[in-house]
Amino acid sequence: MALISLVTPETATGKTGEIYQNILRMLGTVPDAMQLFGHNPILMEYMNTRFGYYHGQQQELSADLMRWILFLNAKRKQCTFCIHYNQAQLLASGVSEQSMAAAIADPRTAPLPDREKAMLVFALNTTGDDKSISPDDIEALRRHGYSDTAIFNVVEFTAFATFSDTLLNVFQVDN
Repeated sequence: MALISLVTPETATGKTGEIYQNILRMLGTVPDAMQLFGHNPILMEYMNTRFGYYHGQQQELSADLMRWILFLNAKRKQCTFCIHYNQAQLLASGVSEQSMAAAIADPRTAPLPDREKAMLVFALNTTGDDKSISPDDIEALRRHGYSDTAIFNVVEFTAFATFSDTLLNVFQVDN
């Protein structure tokens, strides 16, 4: 049970209520994790905009890469909701439990193209010692064909996942 109240679909108003209606149409439910974020309509709107951008407008970060970032980052942060949600997404996309276990031990084993493995490892490194990122790290991603926009986007995507995991952990939201 969450440490603070959740903003339920029945009590949500304004922009949050609109976004919940979209979530209900897509998922049939509004997960508790989303109901926690309902406390901040600006954050809900930002999350909604981000979802549209990362799952439609931008083209350089694949859905598979983003799933792996979310899953492995959640494992590092021990965020129960995000682990289960993203594990289910990976399983639904055909990834085996053995592949997930191997990638937890070594992200370079994730079943992704080499180019995306490089970006995955970089993204995960940004949530560790973020000041350890060097010009060589950036240049290696450029050699893999990534633009500076993609590099910026993967850091923002991963940082926001870490932010979300932190909020869910602090308020003990597991569903």
